Amino acid sequence: MGMNQQQKMWEPMDHLRGHVSSNDYKKYLMPLLTLAYVNKVGTTITVPYSANWQSLITNGSNIGERIDKALIDIEENNPSLHQALSIIYFRELPDSTIHQLAHYIDELPLEKEGGIIAEEILAISADMEGKTGGENLTPPEISELIVRLLGIQEGKRICDWTAGTAQNLINASKQATELELYGQEINSTTWAIAKMNLILNGCTQANYKQGNAIRDPKFTDEKGLKTFDYVGMTSPMGLKNWGREAAEQDIYGRFFYGIPPKSQGDMAFILHALASLNEEGKAVIVVPHGVLFRGANEAKIRAKLIQDDVIEAIIGLPSGLMFNTGIPVALLILNKKKAKERKKQILFVDAEEEYDQFRRKRTLNDEHIDKILRTYLHGEEILKYSKWVKTDELDDYSLYIKDYFEEDQINSPIGKVQVNKEQYQQQNTLPLKEIAELFRGMNTPPAKDMKDHEPTHKLVELSHLQAGEIMLEDLTPVYIDNRKKVNAYELQHGDIIVASRGSSLKMAVVPETEERILLSHHFIGIRPTDEIDPHFLQAFLNGPVGLFYLINKQKGTTVSILTAKDIGTIPIPHLPYEKQQEISQELLEANKKYEDALKQARQSYMNAHHKLYKQMGIEQAYHLIEE
Repeated sequence: MGMNQQQKMWEPMDHLRGHVSSNDYKKYLMPLLTLAYVNKVGTTITVPYSANWQSLITNGSNIGERIDKALIDIEENNPSLHQALSIIYFRELPDSTIHQLAHYIDELPLEKEGGIIAEEILAISADMEGKTGGENLTPPEISELIVRLLGIQEGKRICDWTAGTAQNLINASKQATELELYGQEINSTTWAIAKMNLILNGCTQANYKQGNAIRDPKFTDEKGLKTFDYVGMTSPMGLKNWGREAAEQDIYGRFFYGIPPKSQGDMAFILHALASLNEEGKAVIVVPHGVLFRGANEAKIRAKLIQDDVIEAIIGLPSGLMFNTGIPVALLILNKKKAKERKKQILFVDAEEEYDQFRRKRTLNDEHIDKILRTYLHGEEILKYSKWVKTDELDDYSLYIKDYFEEDQINSPIGKVQVNKEQYQQQNTLPLKEIAELFRGMNTPPAKDMKDHEPTHKLVELSHLQAGEIMLEDLTPVYIDNRKKVNAYELQHGDIIVASRGSSLKMAVVPETEERILLSHHFIGIRPTDEIDPHFLQAFLNGPVGLFYLINKQKGTTVSILTAKDIGTIPIPHLPYEKQQEISQELLEANKKYEDALKQARQSYMNAHHKLYKQMGIEQAYHLIEE
């Protein structure tokens, strides 16, 4: 599309500015574009005399009412378009506004570029509307990638169960002319926009239904859920009320692997997609990272999917690509008929750092897309970008991409270092869980409930750790009613506490104190056995190799999280206890010398400045309040 044509495309939106909310631009533009398109381009849609475009726009008298009637008449003459065009009342705007808007639409090159114009308008609208508008639109480059990864062939059929404005189906139709298109969308307005988008892209034969895919799948047959050669879809992000009650009564065999938790719907859509694949089918699903590593029932389902060898690849994409969320997403590729050489292994691709940035928005360019596609199709292994992992070597059935691409450059107390994991693993080590008890912090009651009585404990929180020490005088006094309940969270002298949330890996050894200290949920507690010196263990965990393991054990997209289970496998140097004490004592002495030197340098600095101020004659004009 040339610059002049792009300018013409903006004119209708500029004209609506001030008359309607930007959230409603597409509700006015898409029906008018469709009305003009079906008049100008020969389609299978019946256009009654009342909907003749040129007659409608010749004069502006009652044009709003006439357009409303024209859209309804088209719906009545085409049952598949029932309630798909009349999504807003044009009569509510001044006739002069609608008349001019129609003329702007008339000047657009719809015959050649109807689909491109529709895609641009939907993308611009999604960007304007933010989270609420963008949740129904898959960014064009991701949709293109989904379709190309599917490897669309002629004579097949594809379904998108969360189809939004039908981008995936439209892109698929460009890959094969003889392709059956199926789509379902829960939101009635989005479904209507999608029907118009399909028309503008020449996909008038698409079978596109409105409804809830989990509670009421629209594509079924005598065998149950209809199956497809391809499924390309975006899992609704963070959907809580997804339909667990329907899953418990499911008649389509979709939840053979288990029922996902009530508050997380991501896995439900993965299982739904898998169940709708035929025996040779493939699915590409946009998912949030959480579904790749969360525990409980999702972990059990994930384990079964891995054991059944239906997962072919996980492709991590950059954050900031989606219209409705800034978090990074991944492409989960399911394949019912994996190639022989790909069986019992999964390809992981970490493309999170490969993107173009335009202001706040990130996009994938052609090179990024081609690299991902080439890596998947050829199964290439590229250092720090892609690798095959055998299913029996997966870390506790985790599909979290970062588990298989370790960050080996670490900022440590001695500076930035490159860690050689293979070299370290040649040493004599023991897993942390074998030499220490690991426990999580307490989920405390509401603050008000803990402060209305005489304190029973002191609570340690993140802000109470400074320079590797617990600021005992700053701990939060709290009252805990159920004393037995808190025994597991009371800290002892020699325990090590490690921050479990956030990128800052604060840690400290609990000193001797008469206070009864509780560990908050922001921490993991480590209680060494008699064979490990606490200060030695802390020194290792806070050193280059220990931080390497801790950082690479973190999971999460918005907030990095460590769990007691995750860190239990960290290999700790196995040295005699006397040697540990010797090392920890030397480290403590080195730290003290460093602190003393800093204090001495600070004092010299202060003395020099006071001397200079005295020479200036201003020493009486100020007095030091705090250093």
